[in-house]
Amino acid sequence: MTFGILLAFASVLQAQFYNGHQMKFGKNRVQFDEFEWYYFRFQNFDTYFVAGSKDVALKASSIANKNLSEIETFLEHQLKKRIVFVIYKNQSDFRQSNIGLNTGDEQYNIGGVVKVVDNIAFIFVEGDLKSLERQVKSAIANVFLNELLYGDNITSKIANNTLISPPEWYFQGLLRFVSQKWDSEIDNLVRNAIADNKFDNLNHLNGDDAAIAGHAIWNYIATVYGKQVIPNIVYLSRITKSTESAFLYVLGFTLENLQDAMVDFYKAQYTSFAYTAETPSGRSILPKTRKHLKYYQVQHSANGEKIAWVENHLGKYKIKYLDLKTNKKKKILRREHVLDQIPDYSYPVLRWHPSGKMLGFIIEKKGSTYYTTYNLETKEFKEIEVHLEKITSFDYSHDGLYLVLSAFHHGQSDIFVFNIIANTIENITQDVADDYQPVFVNKSQQIVFSSNRKEAELGNKKSNKVEVQENKDIFLYDVKTKTIEQITNTETVNEEFPDLKNKNFTFISDENGIKNLYAANIDSAINFVDTTTHYRYFLNQTQLTNYPNNILEYNPDKFSNSNAMLYKNKNRFQLLYNENLPNNPLKPEKTAWRKYHENQLKKVVISAKQQEIPETDSLSDASQGSDIQIIDINNYEFDEKVLKANKIESEEFDKDGNAKDPRTLKYHTTFYTNYLVSQIDFGFLSNSYQTFTGSAFYFNPGFNMILKLATYDLFEDYRITAGFRFAGNFDSNEYLLSFENLKKRWNKQLVLHRQALNNYAYDYYFKSYTHEAFYILRYPLSQVDAFQFTFNLRQNHYSLLAIDFNSLKQPDFYDYWAGAKAEYIFDNTKALSTNILSGTRFKVFGESYVEMHKRLTDLFVTGYDFRYYKPIHKNFIFAFRVAGSASFGTAKLIYYLGGMDNWINLSAKNPTFNQDIKIDPEVNYVYQAVATNLRGFNQNIRNGTNFTVVNAELRLPVVTYFYKKPLNNNFLKDFQVIAFFDIGSAWSGLSPFSGNNAYENDYYNDFPVSVIVYNNNFPIVSGYGFGLRSKLLGYFVRADWAWGINGDKIQPRMFYLSLSTDF
Repeated sequence: MTFGILLAFASVLQAQFYNGHQMKFGKNRVQFDEFEWYYFRFQNFDTYFVAGSKDVALKASSIANKNLSEIETFLEHQLKKRIVFVIYKNQSDFRQSNIGLNTGDEQYNIGGVVKVVDNIAFIFVEGDLKSLERQVKSAIANVFLNELLYGDNITSKIANNTLISPPEWYFQGLLRFVSQKWDSEIDNLVRNAIADNKFDNLNHLNGDDAAIAGHAIWNYIATVYGKQVIPNIVYLSRITKSTESAFLYVLGFTLENLQDAMVDFYKAQYTSFAYTAETPSGRSILPKTRKHLKYYQVQHSANGEKIAWVENHLGKYKIKYLDLKTNKKKKILRREHVLDQIPDYSYPVLRWHPSGKMLGFIIEKKGSTYYTTYNLETKEFKEIEVHLEKITSFDYSHDGLYLVLSAFHHGQSDIFVFNIIANTIENITQDVADDYQPVFVNKSQQIVFSSNRKEAELGNKKSNKVEVQENKDIFLYDVKTKTIEQITNTETVNEEFPDLKNKNFTFISDENGIKNLYAANIDSAINFVDTTTHYRYFLNQTQLTNYPNNILEYNPDKFSNSNAMLYKNKNRFQLLYNENLPNNPLKPEKTAWRKYHENQLKKVVISAKQQEIPETDSLSDASQGSDIQIIDINNYEFDEKVLKANKIESEEFDKDGNAKDPRTLKYHTTFYTNYLVSQIDFGFLSNSYQTFTGSAFYFNPGFNMILKLATYDLFEDYRITAGFRFAGNFDSNEYLLSFENLKKRWNKQLVLHRQALNNYAYDYYFKSYTHEAFYILRYPLSQVDAFQFTFNLRQNHYSLLAIDFNSLKQPDFYDYWAGAKAEYIFDNTKALSTNILSGTRFKVFGESYVEMHKRLTDLFVTGYDFRYYKPIHKNFIFAFRVAGSASFGTAKLIYYLGGMDNWINLSAKNPTFNQDIKIDPEVNYVYQAVATNLRGFNQNIRNGTNFTVVNAELRLPVVTYFYKKPLNNNFLKDFQVIAFFDIGSAWSGLSPFSGNNAYENDYYNDFPVSVIVYNNNFPIVSGYGFGLRSKLLGYFVRADWAWGINGDKIQPRMFYLSLSTDF
């Protein structure tokens, strides 16, 4: 077992208002299945896979073996660590895993976070071997780049993580460049981005947009300067700790100049072609689509009366349809949630039933695949589980009794026929070729589909090997004879979305560099005549459209020439419907990418011919020429390392690079060091209610360092954490030990905690020791909401410090508490950048405590915390929070309102805690907590058993918002200006105005006379001001200037310095 060192602030116990607003929310992983893991061990990597996915693991291992040395050569770097591949059967299974799930802390203090484990690659099946290859190559490149930029040991990772922070487009774009060849799809994405001026401001891009921009930049560099300069840029990024300097040294350009040159390069290509292109025609189904939504699966019913489609927003999808006669839209289904994760656009898959009265669709639910139907007349849903791992498309037979499916199963993408009534499946193509978009044609006697098989050849159960190519052709399968015929034969061109009516084929092709609609028919001519006439068959192909951007989807009607298509122009989707096919044959020019691609292919062919060695009659003839060396076979020694490596590789993989059937090993729980965080902080290791001291006093820990030792198993199902807080006063230290079991749906955690605090009350100095044990159960309802239950035992030990004879003779005393709490947590927020979020998160909770050694001593606490983040424009957001809590029972909890979390108070004149505000001595307070943020005041401007606070902020990342060129400086990238307004109250009784607040009176005692004077303190206080935020040496540093409003008076300005994100 190995341990990683974490110096971190936030704790595994972060929950209610124990110490301000730093509350844990967090997303969930819902585990419907319990996975059984196995693995293969190869020379350079390990491949882990779940039971039932051995075939996929072998395919992924073969792909990794073929590409590992290629990427190693390209990046000019040899890995120091083995790569660990973790293979999931589909994205639904991957989402059930605990990989990357943050159960420990909310990272309000983000300084010094370093990921130690970066050689593990997680891969899931998307539906074909081509996408699997892309994922494997991207995963290998990711491991290489992490090691290149940050080093391969803990020391270098700590040093480089703070200093090196490449932009998202740099890292993600390079991964795409390494894993994907430039093709018509990528060219189309870049064309749309250029037309929409997306590349004018790289600082606003994130996610796919940033990756596309990065891919375009790296492709431009490779085209203009050559691929060989790329590893030099990466290497110098690490040496100089600056991506800006790396580009400048290698290319002689600043990032700003490079951005301008790249945009001009692509604009020149796309502008010249756009002049000859035509505008798409047809009825627009949705006159205006939303930019933030992705539209797909555009399908129209057989009677041509309805159009259905899917709208997806970051994983939350809706199935809708439009009645073309009434022009009314209706939503059929809504599933999933908006989440900051890899969205799954492969589901749902739609198709109208031939009757036109029912819509069929394929969905994934709880780790399984279902064929579902929705009856438009009865409004009923019916579903059947289909035992295939991943379905990518399907079509109905003409009578609606059968489905033809393209699906990924047992490590390969095949065509299947599903009998709906009998619930049986027949595998049509049983080979390694990827098959797509099957359609029943000719009254369901044939199936037309696209495939990357090179010839008209099918595999079978005995042998699944067929020759494949990079692009797809159209094939026709005869259901009766079980034979296959190749319709198109274009090795360098992609054809997809095929259909056949009246011996005429239609399909989408990128022959001219853009995916357009083509029509074709098979014709014949006399080849020669002897005793009989011999014919040769050929394809007459006609281009029907000449659009400036790709046709993304094409859905022809089964019984007529009407069709629906999906198109995208200037980053907006268009859903189009046509009753007939275009009938004007076109001969458009080719795009600049297609011309360049064809020229490169010609060079490859010429180079291959030039390298051919002519046949010779003797060894002496073959050895002529100065470049050929004669090998002395009598005195030649082989390198032992090379021989050993080649021998091992030959034993693991065959001559084609495919993995032989290796020994399957069962995974046993093994722990690894996962994260390294090095921080200083001004908070606690574990947030618990402080023991009430008997007077207006709250212990703020001040400067301290927190050490955590943590280890996870490979799949992060089991986590062990040990923590220690070293206090700045050398006396108030803190300890923590935690064990988590996340293996099943119920997440379980056991925590042991010890805390020591110095206090002063009733003229005595004393030290309190708190010992706690927590047992936490969390039940996720979905990825965004969960119930959590906590049971705890607590011992408080009070020891008076001996400063005189009276304190010396006082004995220690103890109290014992048992508690339970229940919480409902919701969180669908998405991080746009540091401290810039979008979405909603909230929590409601209730907790109960009972003092076990006393009768009738109980404490109940309820509360809520609601936070909402709304983008106003790009990355300029409005953030809003309302929170409150109440305590009741025979014992009470007192809240001290005011100040802010993690406050670094540098002013001796302005104490952190306000001891002038009185508390009610008659109330049986047993615990205390702070209620923040309320800027403009110290802690304890108001107090009581209840509190409510409202925070509103405008957050503007000034530099990235206004400056359009790439930024390499983290301080400038994260520099934010904040305007805020806080308002709140703490009180006792039913309301702030009930008159039960001690701070509303001043008490004067002169025995035997006591005088109480009403001081007119208004219960509600507020504050306003502005602040600056940015990242400095890895820490998110906040500076706030606030003016408090107490009654009708504006207080003097207060300055706050803190290390924390959010409010």
